[in-house]
Amino acid sequence: MRHILSVIPKDNYTLQLTFDGDEERIFDLKPYLRGSLFVPLRNEELFKKVELSKKPSGLIRPNGADLCADMLYMIHAHTQRKVERSPHVQYFQRR
Repeated sequence: MRHILSVIPKDNYTLQLTFDGDEERIFDLKPYLRGSLFVPLRNEELFKKVELSKKPSGLIRPNGADLCADMLYMIHAHTQRKVERSPHVQYFQRR
């Protein structure tokens, strides 16, 4: 289980997260700002009022929207792999 040690809200709906092991990642929350719980976070003042949650390890917003540390870590790792792929190479998945 991952733990978030610190969170710093940044511009353009991104969060600078420090995970256990002092690993820092920038998480772009824009694609997730939909649905009744997350749409209010499009208000930047509300977005920037993020706090660390004690149980489970993660983040909590003033409107009650919570984000799991493991989910944030895994989604970031998944999107990073996509970004690093070259557009000039064809990739295949194993079946």
